[in-house]
Amino acid sequence: LDVACGTGRHAAAFARAGFEVTAIDASPEMIEVARRNAGEMPIDFRALDMHEVARALPVAAFDACLCLGNSLACLESDAAAADALSGFGRALAPGGVLVIHLLNFRLLSKRRVVGPRQSHAPGRDVLFLKVFDPEGDKVRLAIFQMERAAHWHSRVWETQLTALTPDTLEASIARAGFEQ
Repeated sequence: LDVACGTGRHAAAFARAGFEVTAIDASPEMIEVARRNAGEMPIDFRALDMHEVARALPVAAFDACLCLGNSLACLESDAAAADALSGFGRALAPGGVLVIHLLNFRLLSKRRVVGPRQSHAPGRDVLFLKVFDPEGDKVRLAIFQMERAAHWHSRVWETQLTALTPDTLEASIARAGFEQ
């Protein structure tokens, strides 16, 4: 299970390796991008928010759950993250593996710019630039994207990220039923 799959890069890598993959993202637009990027690979893409995992996906159906790209921090609070983690635990088979990627935002004392990064697909070029601005215990993230298919166009997304502390994250993971 690839939660918040974005462009589907990780889902496609696991599908190429022979795994059965379900990939979800809250954005229907990103699911369409991921489908295009995956081509004919047999990936089950679904437009679902990570809060919907417990309700919309079968119990104990997955051997692994990935939540990469700092996606868990996109939730509005520690409680929302705990709720999502509980859903991940419900979806995992006994002994399943949970992989979470989070940045330690408390290390940010000033604005940080990441990129630009470039992505290629047949007939498409995409440039990304991310800007992280600390705001107390939150971080404002702005993502700038320029895409060229026939012509160049640009988009900007902004969101506020939650700086999940290690203690809160570990407690939420334990409450979700994970033993290690």
